[in-house]
Amino acid sequence: MLKDMHATWQQTSGGPAANFLAGWNTSAIVVSIDLPVVSGGGPMLAVWARTERRQPAHGAQPPVAGAPIDRVGRPLTANALLATVGEPDIADALKEGYNRADPAGWQAFATEIGRNLALYDGFDGVAGNQWLAEGSQDSPARYQRLAALLADDRLWIDSRRTTCAEFLAVERAAFGAANTDCGGRAPNVDVNGAFRSMLIRGTPDTSDDGVDHDDRVHSNIDFPFLAAP
Repeated sequence: MLKDMHATWQQTSGGPAANFLAGWNTSAIVVSIDLPVVSGGGPMLAVWARTERRQPAHGAQPPVAGAPIDRVGRPLTANALLATVGEPDIADALKEGYNRADPAGWQAFATEIGRNLALYDGFDGVAGNQWLAEGSQDSPARYQRLAALLADDRLWIDSRRTTCAEFLAVERAAFGAANTDCGGRAPNVDVNGAFRSMLIRGTPDTSDDGVDHDDRVHSNIDFPFLAAP
């Protein structure tokens, strides 16, 4: 089945592969933060951010916070695990709701995430080998632990480490894996492939989706980190 999926992923709408983002303008908000500013509570950092509409304020007051627009944390949770095979309008509504939710509301999406984790678990033809799957439990209980972890859309970083080459390193260490990596999502790491691999067969090696690197090399140390477009 994985071979069939790989062949499909190398197509665009059933035809030869095409870069449908070619020629698009890109933009990014890049922030550099001194570590002592955020590590007062300890070296483990849980990072997420969102963009919000800003509402006009009276006089010289700065704009006040408005409706959230989007959020960044772990990659692919919303795009891959909300109504994965559902109708586009249903999937879009779930993604918008999840991206705009406050942290207190994230776990409301865990049940939907768990349903789609079951789909990924079967892609290699072996049920129950997904990371954190409870093999002794039937679905949906089998996927509740990972669903709850992923619904909490914070990116965990161990600020004591200087090597950042392994996606989900901190989360995996919390469940017993050896770790010398900072975790997070460094710009040169194929986080999408690693994420899918953990969902399909429970290992951090890359599940090949045909794209294993960017077309430019980014920096882990020099601001603004991302290569020029």
